[in-house]
Amino acid sequence: MVSRVSVLIPNWNGAADTIECLESLARQDCGPNAMEVLVVDNGSVDGSIELLREKLAALHRCFRRAVLIPLKENLGPAGAYNAAYDAVSADCSAILRLDNDVVLPPNAISCLLARLDTNMDVAAVGCRIISDDRSHRMEHHFGAMIVDWWRGRTAVVYPQDDLVCDGVAGCAMLIRRAALANLSFFFDSSRFLANELELCLRLKNCGWKILYTPNIEIYHKGARSSNKVTRLIDYEARRDGVLVHLQYNRGLRRSFCLLGLAVRGGIKYLRGQPITFQALVAAVRYYRAASREVRP
Repeated sequence: MVSRVSVLIPNWNGAADTIECLESLARQDCGPNAMEVLVVDNGSVDGSIELLREKLAALHRCFRRAVLIPLKENLGPAGAYNAAYDAVSADCSAILRLDNDVVLPPNAISCLLARLDTNMDVAAVGCRIISDDRSHRMEHHFGAMIVDWWRGRTAVVYPQDDLVCDGVAGCAMLIRRAALANLSFFFDSSRFLANELELCLRLKNCGWKILYTPNIEIYHKGARSSNKVTRLIDYEARRDGVLVHLQYNRGLRRSFCLLGLAVRGGIKYLRGQPITFQALVAAVRYYRAASREVRP
């Protein structure tokens, strides 16, 4: 049975959002003894560390343990989550990967934990993400990920019932700690959008299932920290998407996939949109330069 959860939250120049996220965690109905909170500051320069330290001190009775981990430089989301994972208490049996601009309803964590308890072959659970821009909430901001291994694309689907899939949104992903026993947490090269899919695929390769449930909803403000570096995100996401296929696609299917990616990237390059082709070339170079495959 999953009894205690460690919540990992990265912050980068976004103390206001992180504080609102912490306040929503403090209202969870699972109780203070069931949850620890680890906030990693990713080299912020806006005074976030002082504000977050004060807020964690004010909310210390709401959590079993609350820790602020300051980093000297921005390691990207994957690096921040890895730093937090290293500090997780030994008796926590689940890890909640949570973006700092997420607001949880009071029953979110208890419902996610219940999904793990009733599905012992599931390693990670994701939920329905609703965009929250403070003026309205749009349904189906993000659903379940299904990888098209032949075409090199990842589709997002929005089922009405629970679905076993290839990946779920990383902004609120609950992971069974036992499933990570022989794995690293996040692959550091996936600095932005592909790290949650890469982790899900590694878990699937170990025989675990990934579950999406639309019956649990959380509110996401829309990656405000990420929006500060939109072009870099676009490039990194495309590169990491290719790296996923280099690592997990196999045989003729991988060759067909990479050929299709090269053709589409080349066409866009000739049309004055070079970023797709540049990301493909960078991914192949990175993969070939590595002495081994991306972490198994």
